[in-house]
Amino acid sequence: MGDKRSRIIKALKDAQKSPVSGEDLGTKLGISRTMVWKYIKSLQADGYEIESSPKRGYVLKSVPQLLYPEEIQMGLKTTLLGKKIHYFEEVTSTNSIAKEIASSEEEGTLVIAEVQKGGRGRMGREWVSPHGGIWMSVILKPGISLRHASRLTLVAGLAVANVIRNMGLDARIKWPNDVRINGKKVCGILTETKAEVDRLEY
Repeated sequence: MGDKRSRIIKALKDAQKSPVSGEDLGTKLGISRTMVWKYIKSLQADGYEIESSPKRGYVLKSVPQLLYPEEIQMGLKTTLLGKKIHYFEEVTSTNSIAKEIASSEEEGTLVIAEVQKGGRGRMGREWVSPHGGIWMSVILKPGISLRHASRLTLVAGLAVANVIRNMGLDARIKWPNDVRINGKKVCGILTETKAEVDRLEY
Protein backbone atom coordinates (compact mmCIF):
# COMPACT_ATOMS: atom_id res chain seq x y z
CA MET A 1 0.00 0.00 0.00
CA GLY A 2 2.81 2.40 0.90
CA ASP A 3 4.34 2.30 -2.59
CA LYS A 4 1.03 3.14 -4.29
CA ARG A 5 0.36 5.94 -1.81
CA SER A 6 3.79 7.37 -2.60
CA ARG A 7 3.18 7.15 -6.33
CA ILE A 8 -0.19 8.91 -6.02
CA ILE A 9 1.39 11.69 -3.94
CA LYS A 10 4.20 12.07 -6.48
CA ALA A 11 1.78 12.16 -9.42
CA LEU A 12 -0.30 14.87 -7.74
CA LYS A 13 2.80 16.88 -6.84
CA ASP A 14 4.21 16.56 -10.36
CA ALA A 15 0.94 17.97 -11.71
CA GLN A 16 1.70 21.22 -9.83
CA LYS A 17 -1.88 21.77 -8.70
CA SER A 18 -3.40 20.86 -12.05
CA PRO A 19 -6.14 18.19 -11.88
CA VAL A 20 -5.21 14.53 -12.34
CA SER A 21 -8.07 12.19 -13.21
CA GLY A 22 -8.77 9.01 -11.30
CA GLU A 23 -8.56 7.16 -14.59
CA ASP A 24 -5.03 8.44 -15.27
CA LEU A 25 -3.90 7.57 -11.74
CA GLY A 26 -5.45 4.12 -12.04
CA THR A 27 -3.69 3.48 -15.35
CA LYS A 28 -0.31 4.53 -13.93
CA LEU A 29 -0.72 2.31 -10.87
CA GLY A 30 -2.52 -0.59 -12.52
CA ILE A 31 -5.53 -0.32 -10.21
CA SER A 32 -9.20 0.58 -10.55
CA ARG A 33 -10.64 4.07 -10.11
CA THR A 34 -12.39 2.76 -7.00
CA MET A 35 -9.03 1.79 -5.49
CA VAL A 36 -7.64 5.22 -6.42
CA TRP A 37 -10.55 6.80 -4.56
CA LYS A 38 -9.79 4.65 -1.50
CA TYR A 39 -6.15 5.73 -1.53
CA ILE A 40 -7.20 9.37 -1.86
CA LYS A 41 -9.52 8.97 1.13
CA SER A 42 -6.66 7.43 3.12
CA LEU A 43 -4.38 10.35 2.26
CA GLN A 44 -7.06 12.87 3.19
CA ALA A 45 -7.51 11.12 6.54
CA ASP A 46 -3.76 11.53 7.12
CA GLY A 47 -3.93 15.29 6.56
CA TYR A 48 -3.32 15.70 2.83
CA GLU A 49 -5.61 18.41 1.45
CA ILE A 50 -6.82 16.95 -1.84
CA GLU A 51 -9.67 18.53 -3.79
CA SER A 52 -11.86 16.11 -5.69
CA SER A 53 -14.06 16.88 -8.70
CA PRO A 54 -15.99 14.17 -10.59
CA LYS A 55 -15.29 15.86 -13.93
CA ARG A 56 -11.77 17.23 -13.39
CA GLY A 57 -10.05 14.80 -11.03
CA TYR A 58 -7.83 15.36 -8.00
CA VAL A 59 -5.73 18.37 -7.01
CA LEU A 60 -3.20 18.33 -4.18
CA LYS A 61 -3.55 21.64 -2.32
CA SER A 62 -1.25 21.05 0.66
CA VAL A 63 0.63 18.35 2.54
CA PRO A 64 0.62 17.78 6.31
CA GLN A 65 3.49 19.14 8.38
CA LEU A 66 4.32 15.67 9.64
CA LEU A 67 7.26 13.31 9.18
CA TYR A 68 5.52 10.78 6.96
CA PRO A 69 7.89 8.24 5.34
CA GLU A 70 6.48 8.97 1.86
CA GLU A 71 7.39 12.64 2.19
CA ILE A 72 10.87 11.90 3.53
CA GLN A 73 11.73 9.28 0.92
CA MET A 74 10.63 11.49 -1.97
CA GLY A 75 13.18 14.08 -0.86
CA LEU A 76 16.10 11.71 -0.33
CA LYS A 77 18.89 11.26 -2.84
CA THR A 78 20.76 8.54 -0.96
CA THR A 79 21.48 4.92 -1.78
CA LEU A 80 21.58 3.78 1.86
CA LEU A 81 19.83 6.02 4.35
CA GLY A 82 16.05 5.94 4.54
CA LYS A 83 15.32 3.06 2.19
CA LYS A 84 13.19 1.75 5.05
CA ILE A 85 11.52 4.01 7.61
CA HIS A 86 9.64 3.08 10.78
CA TYR A 87 7.28 5.96 11.61
CA PHE A 88 5.54 6.58 14.94
CA GLU A 89 3.34 9.37 16.23
CA GLU A 90 4.76 8.91 19.74
CA VAL A 91 7.48 6.73 21.28
CA THR A 92 9.48 6.57 24.45
CA SER A 93 12.73 6.86 22.49
CA THR A 94 13.64 6.29 18.84
CA ASN A 95 17.06 5.04 19.94
CA SER A 96 15.42 2.40 22.14
CA ILE A 97 13.37 1.11 19.21
CA ALA A 98 16.37 1.21 16.89
CA LYS A 99 18.37 -0.90 19.37
CA GLU A 100 15.55 -3.45 19.59
CA ILE A 101 15.37 -3.96 15.82
CA ALA A 102 18.96 -3.25 14.75
CA SER A 103 20.07 -6.87 14.48
CA SER A 104 17.29 -7.76 12.04
CA GLU A 105 17.15 -4.53 10.02
CA GLU A 106 19.23 -3.36 7.08
CA GLU A 107 21.84 -0.67 7.49
CA GLY A 108 20.36 2.75 6.82
CA THR A 109 16.96 2.00 8.36
CA LEU A 110 15.42 5.05 10.06
CA VAL A 111 13.21 5.22 13.14
CA ILE A 112 11.37 8.53 13.32
CA ALA A 113 8.67 9.95 15.60
CA GLU A 114 6.63 13.11 16.03
CA VAL A 115 7.11 13.00 19.83
CA GLN A 116 9.48 11.27 22.24
CA LYS A 117 8.28 10.82 25.82
CA GLY A 118 11.59 9.52 27.14
CA GLY A 119 14.18 11.04 24.85
CA ARG A 120 17.67 11.01 26.30
CA GLY A 121 21.01 12.64 25.73
CA ARG A 122 24.53 11.92 26.89
CA MET A 123 24.97 10.43 30.37
CA GLY A 124 21.25 9.70 30.57
CA ARG A 125 20.16 13.34 30.57
CA GLU A 126 16.56 14.06 29.59
CA TRP A 127 16.05 15.25 26.00
CA VAL A 128 12.76 17.14 25.66
CA SER A 129 11.15 16.09 22.37
CA PRO A 130 7.76 17.73 21.70
CA HIS A 131 5.82 18.11 18.44
CA GLY A 132 7.60 20.19 15.82
CA GLY A 133 11.07 18.66 16.00
CA ILE A 134 12.77 15.90 14.02
CA TRP A 135 13.31 13.00 16.41
CA MET A 136 15.02 10.16 14.62
CA SER A 137 17.57 7.37 14.85
CA VAL A 138 19.49 5.73 12.04
CA ILE A 139 20.87 2.19 12.16
CA LEU A 140 24.45 2.00 10.93
CA LYS A 141 26.63 -1.09 10.62
CA PRO A 142 30.01 0.33 9.64
CA GLY A 143 32.11 -2.67 10.64
CA ILE A 144 34.75 -0.49 12.29
CA SER A 145 36.77 -1.01 15.43
CA LEU A 146 35.01 -0.13 18.69
CA ARG A 147 37.72 2.41 19.52
CA HIS A 148 36.69 4.42 16.45
CA ALA A 149 32.98 4.53 17.34
CA SER A 150 33.17 8.06 18.75
CA ARG A 151 34.07 9.32 15.28
CA LEU A 152 30.54 8.52 14.11
CA THR A 153 29.16 11.24 16.39
CA LEU A 154 31.56 13.82 14.99
CA VAL A 155 30.88 12.81 11.37
CA ALA A 156 27.11 13.03 11.96
CA GLY A 157 27.50 16.46 13.55
CA LEU A 158 29.59 17.71 10.63
CA ALA A 159 27.00 16.43 8.15
CA VAL A 160 24.14 18.19 9.96
CA ALA A 161 26.12 21.42 10.30
CA ASN A 162 27.07 21.40 6.61
CA VAL A 163 23.46 20.96 5.51
CA ILE A 164 22.35 23.84 7.73
CA ARG A 165 25.17 26.05 6.42
CA ASN A 166 24.09 25.29 2.88
CA MET A 167 20.76 26.88 3.84
CA GLY A 168 22.54 30.11 4.76
CA LEU A 169 22.68 29.68 8.54
CA ASP A 170 25.86 29.75 10.60
CA ALA A 171 25.76 26.31 12.22
CA ARG A 172 28.61 25.36 14.52
CA ILE A 173 29.55 22.19 16.36
CA LYS A 174 29.91 22.24 20.14
CA TRP A 175 32.05 19.26 21.09
CA PRO A 176 31.21 16.48 21.35
CA ASN A 177 27.65 16.12 20.06
CA ASP A 178 25.75 19.39 19.67
CA VAL A 179 25.04 21.61 16.67
CA ARG A 180 24.23 25.24 17.46
CA ILE A 181 23.06 28.35 15.63
CA ASN A 182 23.77 31.68 17.32
CA GLY A 183 24.59 29.81 20.51
CA LYS A 184 21.28 27.93 20.55
CA LYS A 185 21.20 24.16 20.31
CA VAL A 186 19.36 22.87 17.24
CA CYS A 187 20.63 19.29 17.17
CA GLY A 188 21.95 16.72 19.61
CA ILE A 189 23.47 13.39 18.59
CA LEU A 190 23.50 10.30 20.80
CA THR A 191 25.51 7.34 19.52
CA GLU A 192 24.76 3.98 21.13
CA THR A 193 26.51 0.78 20.11
CA LYS A 194 26.62 -2.99 20.35
CA ALA A 195 29.94 -4.68 19.73
CA GLU A 196 31.34 -8.18 19.37
CA VAL A 197 34.90 -8.34 20.75
CA ASP A 198 36.37 -5.18 19.15
CA ARG A 199 34.06 -4.80 16.15
CA LEU A 200 30.85 -2.80 16.04
CA GLU A 201 27.74 -4.86 15.33
CA TYR A 202 25.75 -1.61 15.05
